[in-house]
Amino acid sequence: LTANGTNANPIVFTSIKDDIYAGDTNGDGSATTPAKGDWDRIVFSNDTNASTLNFAIVKYGGSNPKSGTTDVGFPYCFGGNLRPTFSGEISVGYTWNNGSYPSCSAGSYTNAKVSITSTTVTDSATEGIWVYYSAPTIGGNTFSNNTKEGLLLLGDSFPEYSNLNSFTGNGGTGKNGIGIAGGYRLGASGWWTQGGAAYVITGDLVVNSAYTLNVASGVVVKFASGVNLLVLGVLTANGTNANPIVFTSIKD
Repeated sequence: LTANGTNANPIVFTSIKDDIYAGDTNGDGSATTPAKGDWDRIVFSNDTNASTLNFAIVKYGGSNPKSGTTDVGFPYCFGGNLRPTFSGEISVGYTWNNGSYPSCSAGSYTNAKVSITSTTVTDSATEGIWVYYSAPTIGGNTFSNNTKEGLLLLGDSFPEYSNLNSFTGNGGTGKNGIGIAGGYRLGASGWWTQGGAAYVITGDLVVNSAYTLNVASGVVVKFASGVNLLVLGVLTANGTNANPIVFTSIKD
């Protein structure tokens, strides 16, 4: 998918009930108004190689998070359980896999290659962008008024932030932070770098042995109540005097 708008002429993905863009498409006058969850989502599979959203507006999606389905799905790997699910107004990392599920062993996951920049992701009934075992480029975006986190990272997801993002009015446990989903074991090394908000670990997270979680200087990591970060491998957090790394409460 190549969707390159401009600041003056963005590309818009929205509800059929949204009369602000391109008029009264469904022809019902003011009888209906758009709402969160009017449509499902844009899904980028692990097969996508060079998709781009640039200067776009995505709103009123995020309905129907897929959970417990049997046709396609993702492994939610913790304690050996396999629970397929995906969510968000934009999902990055989706495995069709001919109706069967990938294994839960490290390295058997997706890596959708997507660039999402200068885009407004708003009014989702779930998360704004839901990233599953992938490393998209995410920069200069605005995440606002989403029912759950504006950006939620699952498993070995380490986005590259080309520019800082802004977060306002989002919900979920991570609210206006970059949400890190709990219940996962990191099975790859990667970096948490500055993306425009604190990282919020929403549930227990494990760094597996033989892997390294690197935290860049100036990054703030916040923990939801009662949450642990268990390091079986390596945690590298080298701040500076001017830009220390902070580990603190979500209430801080």
